[in-house]
Amino acid sequence: MQAQLNLDDYYIDEFSLVVNRDHVSKEIHCGTIDLDFDINRNSDRPLDFMICLRVDINSSEEDFQKCEYRIHLDLTGFFSFEEGTTEDTIKKMIAPNGLSMLYGVARGLVANATAMSWHGKFVVPSLNLIEIIRRKGEAASKKEKPARKIKKKQS
Repeated sequence: MQAQLNLDDYYIDEFSLVVNRDHVSKEIHCGTIDLDFDINRNSDRPLDFMICLRVDINSSEEDFQKCEYRIHLDLTGFFSFEEGTTEDTIKKMIAPNGLSMLYGVARGLVANATAMSWHGKFVVPSLNLIEIIRRKGEAASKKEKPARKIKKKQS
């Protein structure tokens, strides 16, 4: 049985990986993850969506000096719902499910790129996307920028 929401295609818009060659720890850990997203609906085909996802890891100089990598990734994913999917189902699924699929792609890209890098494979941590969506929604309703920085404990 095919899922109601399909990831039809995705593209890397930007990908940057900077290695901190001065970092000497044997353990790979993450400093700060900054995640943002936009969801756009196709006005001509209301079952089609585009999600743009931005992931920044250790974007500040301070975080980068403490960690192995600085990573920036912009992805665009194209999604579609099956014919007959209700509007209520679309509203419930597009943000959490679409973001989860695209974030999974981002995690795989980073793991593959860093696997061949100076400090070895870095697996981007799992995030509570529901909480990130909720915060962005609250910030949008207040018309302010959401607090998107997530500090991960260092191993």
